[in-house]
Amino acid sequence: MFILRCLRAIVRHAAAARAAAATAAAVTAAAAALFGAPFVLAQDPVAVAPGLSTVTFDNDAVRVLRNRYPAGQQVPMHGHPARLVIPLADGKVRSIAPDGAAREVALQKGVVAWFEPTRHALVNTGDGPLDIIEVEFKAGPAPAGPGAPGSGASSAPSAAYDRLSSLAGTWTATAGTRSVPVSFRLVASGSALVETFGTTPGRETLTIFHLDGARLLATHYCAQRNQPRLQLDPASAADAPVFVFADATNLASPEASHLVRLAFRFADADHVTMVETYASKGVLDSTTYELVRQAGR
Repeated sequence: MFILRCLRAIVRHAAAARAAAATAAAVTAAAAALFGAPFVLAQDPVAVAPGLSTVTFDNDAVRVLRNRYPAGQQVPMHGHPARLVIPLADGKVRSIAPDGAAREVALQKGVVAWFEPTRHALVNTGDGPLDIIEVEFKAGPAPAGPGAPGSGASSAPSAAYDRLSSLAGTWTATAGTRSVPVSFRLVASGSALVETFGTTPGRETLTIFHLDGARLLATHYCAQRNQPRLQLDPASAADAPVFVFADATNLASPEASHLVRLAFRFADADHVTMVETYASKGVLDSTTYELVRQAGR
């Protein structure tokens, strides 16, 4: 009876899914025309959670996933097209958006839910294992990360890296009454840009920018002893590059304070605005720094 209810729910949602798929395809095309690169999702959930998320059915129309996450399991950032979620047991999950905003979702066994295309990380916050079936309705290529093979999103990262490379030199960053020395230097034959923020020995933070194939990455070595890795949003302009959270090492939990967004806006060669956004327990906190190049440096 439970399986029958699920199948009926899938049938009921099929028309809506086809409409959503068409809409998603239109959005993809519009974004490609506007930004010069396909609008793509994050990594495939099967890739970021091997052994926990498995494909049980796949054809040209749908893909069916079976996800089994133990209590407390953290699932890195990934993406889905429009989909139905069918819980096989009661559970609770925290969904964390790329900007760090978090929301709690309660799942009830047999209650089918419809979700629009999304990109998120997950934490099983329930007391027991999370066991769900997801029916993904295809609207084009399988989920991929910005700069994935065939995405065509290579020109934006290269242009952004060239623009960021022009920061090489010594700057003063001011936020309110606080001023901090910042330096940028190219290393490894120009293949990486190192930002050093602050001068207190042992307390400086580093952010290293480099290309990874068709992606532009920024790894932040934080004084909080975690290392968030961000990647360029391919929709951002070379003069206003925006990096969003991809994953992190040494992060105690998704709720721990960590950098989730880093944005630059170039006014001219000597004046740049930099905005850092941290997330802690689902709360976002942004600091805007005005960078001024030191004379002759």
